[in-house]
Amino acid sequence: MSADFFDPRQYCIVSDEVVAIVSQEPPESVTRPIKLSATTILQDLWLQNHITAGYIARAAVSTLLVAYGLLSGDMTIYIVALLFTPFMGQVMAMGFGGWMGDWRLARQGLIVLALSTVIAIAAGVIVAAIMGGPLSYDEFGTLQSNFAISFLVGIVAGLDTADEAGRRELIAVAGAAQFASFPVWLGIALILGFPDAETTLWRIATFFVNTITILVVTLAVYIALRYRREAIRRYAAVTRSQA
Repeated sequence: MSADFFDPRQYCIVSDEVVAIVSQEPPESVTRPIKLSATTILQDLWLQNHITAGYIARAAVSTLLVAYGLLSGDMTIYIVALLFTPFMGQVMAMGFGGWMGDWRLARQGLIVLALSTVIAIAAGVIVAAIMGGPLSYDEFGTLQSNFAISFLVGIVAGLDTADEAGRRELIAVAGAAQFASFPVWLGIALILGFPDAETTLWRIATFFVNTITILVVTLAVYIALRYRREAIRRYAAVTRSQA
């Protein structure tokens, strides 16, 4: 990607997942995670941020289940729903796109995050209107505890996209819990009523603190990993000039 001779109009690079490698190297050497290229991360984040019927269905169903879990106090349903609630990839797209100079990706991440938030609020409204109250789950944490969790989740999420050494689905649960619960709660509160003004203010503020914290921390991780912006900018500019 950085070579002077490379031109996407003349060369095509295809990378597929390797299932297994059998060679003279021992398994501990063959399986050592390698740093993923900036192009791999870029395309993976784009993959997560296209607005399709499947994406909207995923956002709607997952947040409907989150709302049900909050109202009923069913933590099994709540945690299962967080496994496929789409919020984490959108914030990471904003950070990575901004750092690499792909402002289309950053803007797309912001748009999809806003759409997911609206869907989550609507899901809370629908489930609360059907089920009624009261709200069984009320453990949203403090602003300080949410900041600390978001800070740690941002570090792990940024590093995991770089080498895939961890299990993304588990990180997704932690990340989604920092995002989805609050707009879903807001939708529920619109139907069942808000708590006192101070609690309401802090819960709304916590959603924005979580979002900004994970955005800034993942951005810092990408900067620390020294991903080269020039190659991505040239790749994006050349390929988009042909579109």
